[in-house]
Amino acid sequence: MNKIYNIFFVSIFIFCFLIVANNPSFGSENIYNLKINNDKTISVVGSGLIKERPNIALIDFDITLKNPDPSNAMDTLSQKANSLLQKIYEQGVNKNDIKTSNVSLQPIYVFDRNSNKEILDGYSATESFTLKTSVENSGKMISLLTNNGVNQINNIRFERLDINQLRLQAIEIAMSDARNQANAVLDKTKYRISGIKSVTVSPIFMQNPILKENLYNKSLTGTNQPLPIEGGEIEVRANVQVVFIFE
Repeated sequence: MNKIYNIFFVSIFIFCFLIVANNPSFGSENIYNLKINNDKTISVVGSGLIKERPNIALIDFDITLKNPDPSNAMDTLSQKANSLLQKIYEQGVNKNDIKTSNVSLQPIYVFDRNSNKEILDGYSATESFTLKTSVENSGKMISLLTNNGVNQINNIRFERLDINQLRLQAIEIAMSDARNQANAVLDKTKYRISGIKSVTVSPIFMQNPILKENLYNKSLTGTNQPLPIEGGEIEVRANVQVVFIFE
């Protein structure tokens, strides 16, 4: 019986070798990661990749101002922030789609050459927000922000509403890829896949486009045309390790 198993596994090895030798693109375009075990199981690593254009833009921006008095700095900041929020809501933005991410008040020191030391030069008050909008409206919203007191756009992140569904689709593709690899090995033999012994799903890798640009109101204030924004593609990659049983 051991001799029969040895002959079978040697035959499988030769079969796999001939596939690689006769198909130069086998190793360059498709990465096959499998292992045949002595207990009639095949361990395979399958991969799945989903690419979709984003439909959500998350805009991180700041309102920053300077004032000699800390109390006045915060009061003025509050007035500017409330005025901006009202403009945003007038565009049909839901209140749940914008949130404050940070509020800060910091002293400003400058070096005084006469006294040869740093002296207080007022206070800097900042409120940071994250705004969720569609990719199509992101350019319009940036123009609105910079025309209404926003000093800096920190970055724009692009996402999908159905990102969880894309994760599941990537896993399904990875499982199909693993089974196809196992079937390819057994294709010219009398053996066939009869079940699955175990499945391990690696952490899902996602690559979301991020536009890291510092856009200041000095360059964008007064711009009537919406800033063109392209979201690129979101990549969702899944890897699974599957141990198939064959008979």
